[in-house]
Amino acid sequence: MSDLDSKVEIYKCFASFAYSFEDRAQITSRLYITLNSVIITLLAYRYSDEKFNIPVVVSLGLIVCAMCFCILWYLTLKSITRHTSAKHEVLQDMEKELPLKPYTSEWYEKLNCGKRYIRTTTIHELFPWVFILTYIFFALMELR
Repeated sequence: MSDLDSKVEIYKCFASFAYSFEDRAQITSRLYITLNSVIITLLAYRYSDEKFNIPVVVSLGLIVCAMCFCILWYLTLKSITRHTSAKHEVLQDMEKELPLKPYTSEWYEKLNCGKRYIRTTTIHELFPWVFILTYIFFALMELR
């Protein structure tokens, strides 16, 4: 195996590892979206059915816990984003020794260095805050 072949194999291995981190963000988001959907459904059902009576303290406790879950979700996504960014920087460094530079080409030439490009991680990081705003709304309804 030539030196170039071994570098290409290492690059492919590292690239697949980098993308597995992005898959982890998807799985994490799916888990938290499901959890938050269940909590919001419970809170909404509380207002739609008078027979389903939860004490205010329990509702507020559930809202606080849900907001904590959202903060954990956001911090997890930020951590995954930092890891993924570092891995992509390493890929760019590795490409300096390869004849083709697919990642660098995609990012700098096709996406114009990220200008006017909204990264999917940025969009993912907004989801926890949308849920937090929803929980603030429910908390305000509880306190009225």
